[in-house]
Amino acid sequence: MLNNKQQSQSKSFTSKVKIRKQNFYLYGNILELLKKGMYNSQIADKLKMSKQRVNYYLKNLERLKFIKEDIRSSYKTYKVTGEGNKFISQLKSNITSQSFSLGMRQDSVRSHNFRVKFKILKDNKKAKWEKEIKLNNWIKKTKKINIPFNLTIEKTNKNIILIFSNIISDLRTHHNKLDDFKRKAEYYAYYYLKDHLGVVIDILSGKTINHHIGTNADQLKQKADPKETIEIDLKRKSQSVYPTDINAKVWIDRSKKFLEQETNDLSYMMKMAMMPESIHEFTEKTVPLFESWNNNLILHFEVLKEISETMKQIQKNLPKSKQ
Repeated sequence: MLNNKQQSQSKSFTSKVKIRKQNFYLYGNILELLKKGMYNSQIADKLKMSKQRVNYYLKNLERLKFIKEDIRSSYKTYKVTGEGNKFISQLKSNITSQSFSLGMRQDSVRSHNFRVKFKILKDNKKAKWEKEIKLNNWIKKTKKINIPFNLTIEKTNKNIILIFSNIISDLRTHHNKLDDFKRKAEYYAYYYLKDHLGVVIDILSGKTINHHIGTNADQLKQKADPKETIEIDLKRKSQSVYPTDINAKVWIDRSKKFLEQETNDLSYMMKMAMMPESIHEFTEKTVPLFESWNNNLILHFEVLKEISETMKQIQKNLPKSKQ
């Protein structure tokens, strides 16, 4: 949440164009991408939204005088103004001083062991890390951050890996919550690494290398054999909020006191969320169809019965042939 001072600042920023608080970080991301020289289509591809929607946000930013058109380019590009950089600084200040509340509650879906890899653009050999583990030809360095995110940062020779745990929300809204969380978390991580550790990452290079999405599966307790491993390969690539090369799977997790059905695929999770509605929709469409078939069959049998009775009557009235 923004404090009173930051709220008054945001009002001055939004006197002409209203920006919803939940979109502050989206606008911040767009400004950062513009500073990297990206075009409309590239921004749309990165943020997974339509070009029309990106144009809408760009027009708002232009009205706010956060950006201005760069007339030196043959393509329509924008430059971030002083006001735009001021807005970014406000977001940065809010990120580093406030804890986020995404409205997540103990419900039916839990994302954990969510690992995202980013390429390192600028390293700092003198940065202080909490733990250093010597492996074969490299040293894994880690740092734990509890506020505002339950986040572990791992550093390898070439990459930074962000590890998130226990992102909890409702089944039907988990994808949107995760996408919102992702934008805020990567923005926070970028500035934390840059300001506190002197490490700069390529925020556009994010790639999911692991992701567990769990739902309660206590209903399987009676049927599940404790010694049996249950895992299903979905025979396709997993879908995540970042690009990924991992194979989509579903499995049962027995590591806790309760059973969890888990997957690493957001598409499968969304299908689970929509299953009751899909069944209802299927029922609404098919029941009338089956009723129509049933009525037609009844009519067909009645016609066959009448034909059979008529044939019997005809045979009865036919003269008997002499042997």
